[in-house]
Amino acid sequence: MKNIKNRAALILIVIALIGSMVLILSSCMQTNSPSDTNNRVLTVQVNQSLGTGSKTIVPLSGVDVVVYDSRSNKLINSGKTLINGSVKFDIQAVPIIGQSITVMANYNNQPQSKSCTLCVDTNLVFVFDTTYITPLTCANLNKSDSLIFTDETGSRRLHQNNPVGINEYLACKSIPNDAANTDSIIATIPPLAAPFSYRSISIDNIFLQSSAQTVKIKPGSTLNICIAASTAAIGTFNTPAISIQLSCSASKGTYTIYPSALVVAPECNCTNMQTILIAEANAIKLGTFIERTDLVYTNNLSCDVTINQVSFSGSGAWTIESPTFPVSVAKGQKLSIKAKFTAVKVGKNTDVLKLNISPAGSTSCSLEIDYTGNGCTGACPQISDNRIFYSTFSTKNLIDTLSNRSDNRVMVSLTNVIPPINSKATSSYYVKNPDSSCTQVVVSLSILPGTDKDQYYQQYYSVSPSQLTLNPGETGSFDIIFTAPNLTDFKNIVNVRQPDLSKRTTADSAFNIVVQLQSPSCLQKINATAVISSLPSLSPIINLRAYNQITFLKPVAETEVYSFGNDARTILYAPGGGPAANPPVLGDIYISAKDNIPKPGITCEDTLKSVNNSVKMKVWSNWNPAVNSEADFTDVSKVMTLVNADANFKTGYTTNPVFKPNLAIGNVIAFQLNSFTYALMFIRRVDVGTEPSSSQQSGIEFRTIYPIYMIP
Repeated sequence: MKNIKNRAALILIVIALIGSMVLILSSCMQTNSPSDTNNRVLTVQVNQSLGTGSKTIVPLSGVDVVVYDSRSNKLINSGKTLINGSVKFDIQAVPIIGQSITVMANYNNQPQSKSCTLCVDTNLVFVFDTTYITPLTCANLNKSDSLIFTDETGSRRLHQNNPVGINEYLACKSIPNDAANTDSIIATIPPLAAPFSYRSISIDNIFLQSSAQTVKIKPGSTLNICIAASTAAIGTFNTPAISIQLSCSASKGTYTIYPSALVVAPECNCTNMQTILIAEANAIKLGTFIERTDLVYTNNLSCDVTINQVSFSGSGAWTIESPTFPVSVAKGQKLSIKAKFTAVKVGKNTDVLKLNISPAGSTSCSLEIDYTGNGCTGACPQISDNRIFYSTFSTKNLIDTLSNRSDNRVMVSLTNVIPPINSKATSSYYVKNPDSSCTQVVVSLSILPGTDKDQYYQQYYSVSPSQLTLNPGETGSFDIIFTAPNLTDFKNIVNVRQPDLSKRTTADSAFNIVVQLQSPSCLQKINATAVISSLPSLSPIINLRAYNQITFLKPVAETEVYSFGNDARTILYAPGGGPAANPPVLGDIYISAKDNIPKPGITCEDTLKSVNNSVKMKVWSNWNPAVNSEADFTDVSKVMTLVNADANFKTGYTTNPVFKPNLAIGNVIAFQLNSFTYALMFIRRVDVGTEPSSSQQSGIEFRTIYPIYMIP
């Protein structure tokens, strides 16, 4: 509880800022909860009312909308409405106390503007009528118009010192120069007298200084002038008239604007207020609590109000400690509420407080306050090897076998060649700090000795990274990496472990460790094993069909190749789909055969070829099909004894294709992939347009032994 109380002091500092923000909230329009803590989404909807008194509203597309900072006059963003009449702006880096903005829309040379403090995601709506402002011509520069100031509701009665935090209302006029004019119009904008001031002056959405000046309006361009009427003083303000002197070539004229602003004393009219969102940033462990005090209401009315609690419902996690309702709030005073959050469930705990505000002698209004906080259990981290199924840290050790071969073995490294081949096997794991965790968690990873009696685990294993720092809901990953020793070191290790060859077991070739994951209060261990083999791998049975061959029952050719080390053939495709290029450019080997179409003189004999002549081949002469069978080939140790006894195994390879009679059942084809890497292939079946399937393709069926390392 001590830490929670200490956090309360920091929260009170934030409350002071939030209190300032609440003062400004009433000047925002329709709002939503912010989707991002630093950015705000401003949605502007532009509609048109069809005729005087018409209730028909239609959206307007293609309307220019400009957003700029009310204080600096700096352009923030601009855009055009879509077919639904709306345009969205993502306003970046909004301060916690909000940002004062002015939004201007211009339709039919009728500019409209609205100002608000952008403190949450905000929606603004503009409604234009069907009036069209006729552009000026050089022949007629004299014009007069009224400029009437209204509030957010359309009322001409502007309340003193409103909108709160802004204290002024805007009205705009446009002066368009007819595109048919051949000359620019020069406009001399005069100074203004209080309570009026220029808020923005722009030509075609290019903002100029907001003061008296002379500007040039080119043909087809529009001068927009937005004027602010201050609500600091009460009164009727309609003089003096604003006379803008115009000249075009030799013609002169005056555009006269008659401003009209009626500022009245604040009336005790209460209107429903937007919902206030109060969210506790810290997750609270179930059964514990935190207290906070928030400013929720400032009485800006001209009379005292009485506030009653209508309801308080939801999860039951939040309770009101003070004040006791009903409560009176005098004119100009504020209401703060002290609430206690006791987490009752994991995740979001929300309660809604509804208040009724009753001004003296006037209609009441409502205020809703949504309290939200997150409950947690301090749960242990979770671990997974596939990022789909997670298990919580426990005392039960996980079991893992690292391998880089299909037989769950790790091939020895080959370090005496250039470049050296470091045989590695890696297991990847994922650790998640669940949402139900209360705080950030640090998971330390270390390697402990396994069941081996020696210390080789320290030399060949590593874990990366050695530490994970995760916030609630975050996931991190780590790798267990085993790098196999070379053949000489491996033999020495096995000899030390078990000198008697007749007593050796798989355990003598195994390297075992324990990977320990430690968080402040939770522990998980992984028993990791890697078994070394100096013998190459035996592949499963693989069927490789003739490359690009067409049969009557296979009208679309298949483009199959094989790469040593794979457990299946690979089908190549062109970039846009369909068969790949012929001959292939990827893989190690392929089978070539003519199309299986029964015509005189056409045969479908198989030919084994090297892709791009990258692999050399020969029929292995030390293998006698009359004596050796497939069962002998699957005994890799026996085969390697024959290889090591063959003095000519590393010679006699060419890129020449292998075909009948050498490409025959029972034969073994040897391959040289580079100066020290070899492979063997046992031919199980040869299909010359006779594959035992409905397609009747050509091809071979085989098994391989790979990789066979032979030092040059």
